[in-house]
Amino acid sequence: MFRATAERYIRPSAAGVELAEALDELQTEGLQRSRDDGGSENEAEGQQVDDVTEVSPGIVLTSTTPTMVLDARTSVTHPKLLAVGNQSDYFIHSVIWPRMGKDRWALVGGETNENTRCSNTSAKWHVYDTKNYRKTKTLKEVDSLSFTNGVYADGKPAVNGLGCSSHWFNEHPTWKDGGVVALGAYEHGTRFLTVNSKGKIAEVGWFCPFGGSTSASYWITPKIVYNVEYTRGIDILKYTGPLRAAG
Repeated sequence: MFRATAERYIRPSAAGVELAEALDELQTEGLQRSRDDGGSENEAEGQQVDDVTEVSPGIVLTSTTPTMVLDARTSVTHPKLLAVGNQSDYFIHSVIWPRMGKDRWALVGGETNENTRCSNTSAKWHVYDTKNYRKTKTLKEVDSLSFTNGVYADGKPAVNGLGCSSHWFNEHPTWKDGGVVALGAYEHGTRFLTVNSKGKIAEVGWFCPFGGSTSASYWITPKIVYNVEYTRGIDILKYTGPLRAAG
């Protein structure tokens, strides 16, 4: 049986609140995986937890290494592990499964902090195919986006501070099995990405302020995006690009 185990638990001090149970065990439905390092089968899934997203009532997509789909509808303290992503090389910061988990594509952003230059070890932004995930027990990567350095005029920073990777992102309100995403990416600012019907990514726009570091990008209206900055505050952007990708 898969186990997700923390090194230690700190009981919080609170009035009228009690830690019911630390999540240390995941029930599976016939999902079998082996560790690459020769360790025992069915262990060490879902490490490096950053966030969890309830995409629909009781169905949870995790920002873990690797990403997991959990079913907590029967038990919130012993959720079932339904599927895992097939990428597990680095820290996963944030995830979105549009349309309450009914969309074909799940969006997964990796994070690598405090690296001053982009490299082949920098985290990527991924599109996962969720088709038949209950049968295959897997979210399969179909495309990914890497970040590179540049000269600002080309929309890419010369150096990085907080990280060469994505952070918080948001799909457009018109998204349906593809569309456009506003992606916060630290010194790379806000990137506008389309995902087509085959899950392929294309960059269609960017806002990369000199000396900036973007935490998050949010659609406020179908045309207005808030670029939420660690150094600049909030930049209000008007998007004029495509809402759907070709193909």
